[in-house]
Amino acid sequence: ILKETNKDGQVPLRYGAYIFLFKFIGLPTKNQPRYIEDKGFSIPTDSNSLFLIALEKYCSKTNDLSLITEHTQTIQSVLTWNLDHTKDYLINESKYAGWADSLKKSGKVLYTNILYFKSLDSFQNLCALSESLNTDNQTINNLIQNTKDKINNVFWQGDYFIDYVNDNGPMTHFSTDGNILAILFDIANKEQSEKILDYILKHTLIQKGGINSCHPKYSKKVIYTPFLLINLSDYHNGLYWLWLSCLTIAALAKCNRNKICLNMLTELCNTINEHNGIFEVYERSFKPVSRLFYKSEKDFSWSSGLFIWMLHQLKDVLEFDIESSI
Repeated sequence: ILKETNKDGQVPLRYGAYIFLFKFIGLPTKNQPRYIEDKGFSIPTDSNSLFLIALEKYCSKTNDLSLITEHTQTIQSVLTWNLDHTKDYLINESKYAGWADSLKKSGKVLYTNILYFKSLDSFQNLCALSESLNTDNQTINNLIQNTKDKINNVFWQGDYFIDYVNDNGPMTHFSTDGNILAILFDIANKEQSEKILDYILKHTLIQKGGINSCHPKYSKKVIYTPFLLINLSDYHNGLYWLWLSCLTIAALAKCNRNKICLNMLTELCNTINEHNGIFEVYERSFKPVSRLFYKSEKDFSWSSGLFIWMLHQLKDVLEFDIESSI
């Protein structure tokens, strides 16, 4: 990824099949970096933040600082790219630019800006690990605090953080991704965290160890039109993503909701065992999605990695030694 970051500091959306549709229908395609979302016009806005977060986790855990010293200029440019895409401390994006790329979210999107906040914190930690990254600590501190304040001012509506705000006004849907990450990244204070979890439980968003991706469902006008035609209007609009379930279990543990946390973990493990693997996305019955034009990917690395990470967050809740069990 560091080698494929472009001259402007943009981390690619992915390295692999350039035209995803070819892979989807089984046609051969050359692996190469892609910087534009697959619909052809949106610049992905979460890749740079995710990269900085992952890099900091790796360097902190392994104490391998060679990546920082060998790629200092590139890492600096990754942060600069993020900063260049902010206005008044928040990133603005066009539709389909986040992970939920079947939805026409645009403007200031909660999920994207939660990640952006965390990427600033991660960059500050990288600076502490290696003097080769030269950034004024007070400047980055101010950025972190101002971004946190702005997220709370723009998105918090009393019971949860709303989904996005653009020129048409606020979209007040509850999006699980940004709200759970707000708890885990300490953007939400204790009272806010409790209210977010209460909202999830009040609306029974947790089922069979999974959590619904949003509440309520988005209208058809928000959904990528071809997905309406191939029976995938609920892809990011009501299905259950296992990676979100893992984050939710960790958030429950962080807020000392141990009984619900362990119940959710047990049911999730039962689902994984029942289907003999970790899949990308599940139906409301919590069976892996299997439809005419789409089948959920098995052995999904995003979900698998977060499942292992989540178990480590539960070391004070579980009654066995995680380190010797994984």
